[in-house]
Amino acid sequence: MTAPGAAVVEAGSWLINGGPIAEGDGWQDWPAEHKQYADDIARIRVLPSPASLPQSALTSTRRRVNREFQLLQALSDDNIVTPRD
Repeated sequence: MTAPGAAVVEAGSWLINGGPIAEGDGWQDWPAEHKQYADDIARIRVLPSPASLPQSALTSTRRRVNREFQLLQALSDDNIVTPRD
């Protein structure tokens, strides 16, 4: 549940709140909850990029992220979180 007074950012059906819970080279994972169903919690992956990033690099990143999403959706394992949205 979002803490009162905490900064909240909307991302589609989700409300991102708090700070990053994990990060690596070029990515951050943030805690989130569904806008309508606060008990539905998630982990949102953000790939920060500078405003000066060329369009070709953005296109390449989007392709890579979409492919990762598709591959992870096809997996079924207790140790892998399946993407939903």
